Amino acid sequence: MAAILGDDPLAHTCGFLDARELDVLRTCGRRTREVAGRGSVWEPVCQRRWRGRRQLNEWRTEAGNDWRAHYALREREILRKRVPIFAMSAYLEVGRRTDLHFFEPRYKWLIRIAAEDHGGLFVFCTNAPLVHPRSPQFSWVCEARNVQLLPDGRANLSVFPVARCLLRKLWREPVPDMLNAPQLTMADVEELPVCSAPPPPVTEDDDDSEYYSDSDDEGGGRMRLSPSHRQLLELLVENPDAMQELGLTHERVQEILRGQEPASDTDDTLDV
Repeated sequence: MAAILGDDPLAHTCGFLDARELDVLRTCGRRTREVAGRGSVWEPVCQRRWRGRRQLNEWRTEAGNDWRAHYALREREILRKRVPIFAMSAYLEVGRRTDLHFFEPRYKWLIRIAAEDHGGLFVFCTNAPLVHPRSPQFSWVCEARNVQLLPDGRANLSVFPVARCLLRKLWREPVPDMLNAPQLTMADVEELPVCSAPPPPVTEDDDDSEYYSDSDDEGGGRMRLSPSHRQLLELLVENPDAMQELGLTHERVQEILRGQEPASDTDDTLDV
C-alpha cells in the first residue's frame, strides 16, 4: 500500500479507512479534502470492498484511476433496491442451472421487473421470512434465462445462481390490475462475496471414509454421509414437520440414508 500511496503520511493513513470515513474527512478542511478524494487513496478501499466478488476483475479494469466514482457505482450493484423475490423450495448452487415452470400468473410480473429493472437478475429465496417466520434471511442472486411467458399466464425460465445475498428489507406489493391475486414479494438485498468455506478438519475420531463424496471414482457416485449427517437425517424422520419445512419428503430422506441419488441429471425442472 505504501507504494500506491507514496510517502504522504496522511494519504497512507487514509488508505486504511472505509468509504464512509473518507467521505467524512472530505468535509474537514482543504488539505484533508484533497487527500481523501485521491484515486490512490480510494483504490485500496475498493480492493477491500470488492475482494472475493464475482465481478472483481471486471470492476478493477473499468475503474482506471477514478476509484472513488467507481466505488459509488459498484455499491449500486452490491446493494440492489426493489429486487423481485421468488420464494419456493429448491436446491441451488452457483453455476448450476435449474429450469422452472410457473403456474401462478403473478410470477410473470416478477420476471418482468427482473428484466426491466435489474438486467434479468432476481433473488431466489428457498424460504423467505414473509413466507415462514423462522426462515433465514439468506438467498441467491440469480440470472433469468430462456424466459417464455405463455398466453395463459404461465411461464418457463432457467435459473442460474451467480452469488449469495442477504435480504436487508422485505415487503409485498399488489399485482397490477389483479386485486385478488397473491401479492409480489420484493426486497432490498446485499450481494455477498463468492467465498467457499474450507472443509471441516478431520480429527482422530472422524472416519474419513464416511464423508460425503460426489466423485465418480468410488462407489458409483453414490452419496456417503458422515455419522453426524446420518444422525441428523434420522432425527428428521422422527420429526415430519421439520422435514417438511426443509422441503424434504420421507421417501427422499430414506433414499439419502440408503445412499441413493435422485433419478435426474444436474439440471432440475420444478413446477411452481
